[in-house]
Amino acid sequence: MAGSPVSLPRRKDDKFFLHMTLCTRICLALRPSASAEGRFVWCDKKISDGKGGCHLAINRQKKEELVARYKELIANSSALVFTNYQGITVAQGRSLRNKLKETNATYAVVKNTLLALALKESDRVAPEALLKGANAVVFCGEDIAKSVTALKGWIKDNKAVEITGALLENSVLDAKGAEALSDLPTKEQTRAMLLGVISAPARQLVQMIHAPGSSLARVLNAYVEKQQEAA
Repeated sequence: MAGSPVSLPRRKDDKFFLHMTLCTRICLALRPSASAEGRFVWCDKKISDGKGGCHLAINRQKKEELVARYKELIANSSALVFTNYQGITVAQGRSLRNKLKETNATYAVVKNTLLALALKESDRVAPEALLKGANAVVFCGEDIAKSVTALKGWIKDNKAVEITGALLENSVLDAKGAEALSDLPTKEQTRAMLLGVISAPARQLVQMIHAPGSSLARVLNAYVEKQQEAA
């Protein structure tokens, strides 16, 4: 009869039959799923995010490891560019990571609550408006413009991923402001600008010019704010 449940034939050894059925269900539940980072993760528990996606349930140790990793990336980044990666394929994710790696940037899918915690513990602003949905972050190295230009070029070619905003030191930028970071001067141009516009003792100036990317971004941000106050 149409629509009636189909009864499976019973084996003589019911225990064996039940054992095999249970094993099949476990294998299906633990099937690998592709993450946007191009790796396969075992999903033994999925929690719907209400938008067709899922969050992986992780234990306390894994959370601490992720927070530590995020803090390391933040400390070595001059800017963070947020993107919505929903719909990206594994191959596309690998392609984008490789493209950004050429500019000394790291592209990583993040867990919003843990990234917010890492930002706060790093004395940085946690932009609530950007810490939503399917988030992947570009942790830019010293050359912000080069990384954002590469990101925009990849998006144009692949029609995937959407820039949602950025964090430059403690300044939160919207999507338009984040895209405009590609217009910033390069690392070499920035150093030349510093030589021309910042008045400081020779020793202090040399220290700023040779500072890590995060320190250089802090100097530039402070200079921009000073110029805005004077205007």
